[in-house]
Amino acid sequence: MGAFGGLIQTNKGRNLQAKAEAGALLKFTRMGIGDGQLGGQSIPTLNKLISEKKSLPITRLKPQLPAQAIVGAVLSNQDVTTGFYFREIGIFAQDPDEGEILYAYGNAGSGAEYIPPAGTEDIIEKTIDMIVTFGQAQNVSAVINSSLIFATPEDVAEALTESKKYTDQKIVAAETPSGPATGTVVNGNTVYTAALSPALSTLKAFQRVVIKVNVASTGAPTLNPNGLGAKSVLKASGSAASFKANGVYTLVYDGTAFILQGEGGEVGTATAPDVLQGKTFPGEDGLVTGTMPNYSRAVLGQDYSQAVSAKGDGGGNIVLEPKTGYYEQGKNTAGFGSVLALDPNYKSENIKAGTSIFGVSGKSTVVDTADAVLDPQYLLVGQSGYDDGVKKAGQMPNRSAENNHMPGLESTVWAGDRFFIRPPHGYFNGSTWVTAAVPGLTANNLRAGVNIAGLLGTLDPNMKMAQAGLGNSSYGSITNLPFKPILLLISGYYDNGYVTLSGTVGSYFDGSTVHHIISADAWPKEGSGTYLSMSEATFGSNFVNFALSQYSAQARGYKVFGV
Repeated sequence: MGAFGGLIQTNKGRNLQAKAEAGALLKFTRMGIGDGQLGGQSIPTLNKLISEKKSLPITRLKPQLPAQAIVGAVLSNQDVTTGFYFREIGIFAQDPDEGEILYAYGNAGSGAEYIPPAGTEDIIEKTIDMIVTFGQAQNVSAVINSSLIFATPEDVAEALTESKKYTDQKIVAAETPSGPATGTVVNGNTVYTAALSPALSTLKAFQRVVIKVNVASTGAPTLNPNGLGAKSVLKASGSAASFKANGVYTLVYDGTAFILQGEGGEVGTATAPDVLQGKTFPGEDGLVTGTMPNYSRAVLGQDYSQAVSAKGDGGGNIVLEPKTGYYEQGKNTAGFGSVLALDPNYKSENIKAGTSIFGVSGKSTVVDTADAVLDPQYLLVGQSGYDDGVKKAGQMPNRSAENNHMPGLESTVWAGDRFFIRPPHGYFNGSTWVTAAVPGLTANNLRAGVNIAGLLGTLDPNMKMAQAGLGNSSYGSITNLPFKPILLLISGYYDNGYVTLSGTVGSYFDGSTVHHIISADAWPKEGSGTYLSMSEATFGSNFVNFALSQYSAQARGYKVFGV
């Protein structure tokens, strides 16, 4: 190493020293070396090395005199790529106001040492110790890289001296009293007696003993060593210690009781089912492996843990009873958690429309029918509906499907106003009719020019009529009429022993031709081929002759109309 002849404090170094003497921290940060030529420059004015080549971490800071310290570093050429002359050196420190500054500087001038690059035959590794002054500063430290600390021969010698001094003063070899301890149960508690060797003559605080017990302890054990009196044996927590048969234990007397060593206090009350499977915990007999099942999402993956039970409280909550085990927060890729409770009725079709229960929306056809009224007699047969949640079948007959001309139950007339028909109870589709039989509602019974419900009357208001009974004959003549006849109506009856008919038949003369008419009840009966009708009629100026179609038919009365 070049001859530096000591370091000179820079101006900024003096300023920092003044701050340190006033109470600021004087903290050395690193050492720098370079090959710069001083060339007449003033050292106190320097703020950095002239040509820095390498920065060295501080590995040593040792106060010497009240105002000096040795600042050390290690120089190695292992990372030097280009050789240089070790000509200048600087000690850097941390100024609380300016940051890192050059605290002190030295230059070897022509006495510089050459530092070859790595890879050459010369391997350089040397300790650099520089004495630095810091005045009356009381708070001095350094940033030290402990991985680069090397002990000098002087350091080793000093450490050995201090170690021997400490050993001579503080360490006194002593054999720990030990021996077997015999236990006897007294009132539920085990009392152990031991003849320890070397024998104890008295008990002092911090006295250590080692015993081997012959039986396991019960209750709160005590130890009577060498007849000095029974003392409680406790754990560090203060609770009664517990011994196993043939166990070896170290105890320390605290002035009142023996304290069991080697335990971290209470082992707790946990048992294997209380701890997650695969995990361990300390027990009275050593480590215990937990057996609690792990139902966390990391273990279940896409599967679920089936709940033991599930019940709704009616207030919007579902209460699950999970299986005993460990659960942690988390969802699978479908967005569901870990615990599954199955209820086959929990489906959309069982949830009211417009309602969502735990993410399941109700079906549109599921509605609350409490606000509706449904009487089956007003619902068409073949249709159904719900009333207060009960399905009801329609009872209303479909009258339009039964008869396109459904007969009414009764009818009445408001004279000069309207005609009423009371239909039977049931459904009418608006395309069929309700009827009422009105045999006399014919055009020739209505005065000519009168329109009743679309039926235009043809009856001449000057029409005259004559009527009388007949002698139950099938033919006859009606003579000496005071008018000219044009219409003849016969009330007839027919009975041949198999078929009985009664009704109205007749004929009318339109001036050139005679036409026969027959009422509905005189028509042939289905399958009989028998009917009641007129066979002929002759109209004269004041008479009319007639004959019925059946020989055994009887004419019982007549009405003749004319003008």
